[in-house]
Amino acid sequence: MEDLPEYEAVERFVVEMFESYSDATGAGYAGRLVPQTEDGLNYARDFLLILADLRSVFRFLPGTSSTDVPALEAQLRDYEDQAIEAERKFLSGEDFGVSFRITNPDGTEYISDGTNKSDD
Repeated sequence: MEDLPEYEAVERFVVEMFESYSDATGAGYAGRLVPQTEDGLNYARDFLLILADLRSVFRFLPGTSSTDVPALEAQLRDYEDQAIEAERKFLSGEDFGVSFRITNPDGTEYISDGTNKSDD
């Protein structure tokens, strides 16, 4: 898959979006773009989890091969579209439509239904 002409551009787009929103020192940090409440910060965390998931896809994709090049190209476009749609939803305060259940190193869990509760 990494041989596709658009692979590098899509990977760079997704990685840079993640880095921009996850840089706590940057003006575009997701945590600064939400109400400074637990619900607001959790909504920003959900957004970053979506982007981190998309970013991690590129660690596993390079070895993906197929004789169906159009299908691989469509898959790449889908990853880019998912990042764009997640950003659109985040910036407009919409629910993400995904759920999270993450076990932290200390054994506690972060559970979210992907809704924006910061407006409640």
